[in-house]
Amino acid sequence: MEQKVNTFEFLSKSEIATEAMGEVMGNHLKRGDLVVLSGGLGAGKTKFTKGIAKGLLINDVITSPTFILANIYEGREILVHVDAYRLETLGEVDDLGLDEDISEVVTVVEWGDEIKDMLFGITWRVEISPVEAISESPEGLDYQDLVNVGDTRHRMIRIEYFGGSDDFFLFKSEAQALNLSDKF
Repeated sequence: MEQKVNTFEFLSKSEIATEAMGEVMGNHLKRGDLVVLSGGLGAGKTKFTKGIAKGLLINDVITSPTFILANIYEGREILVHVDAYRLETLGEVDDLGLDEDISEVVTVVEWGDEIKDMLFGITWRVEISPVEAISESPEGLDYQDLVNVGDTRHRMIRIEYFGGSDDFFLFKSEAQALNLSDKF
């Protein structure tokens, strides 16, 4: 039986809004969640992860794990922040030991699309795209009318949730109530 995917799309007009949406997600993450982030260089994956950390009540400075592959932070839940940009084989993914502790931590994998076929139990998938890269606007909206596409801070954030509808409803309700696109 195919699992239902719940989807939420958000137009971020600033880095502050991107981080704030990550914080909303972080408020709803729980032990065992695996978040896969995708987007080009400079898309805002680490900024989104900083927000997730805030939602998990982590006070540490969040940095990109590009060269060390994984950072671990403690808060309401333990956050394992992974950069999969340089990972190419199942062996390299296995060396990270994600499957050993994944049920005890929240795991965020940047560049996760590169290795998503090697990961099991993805709970959330977040795709961050520059507005000018979007070919089709959700619900027929023309984002070219809403933003200056030359402003590279504008991003479409597409969030997919592979868990229960009730959990997603709570996340989506909070995200919509904050109305971040209009605030930042």
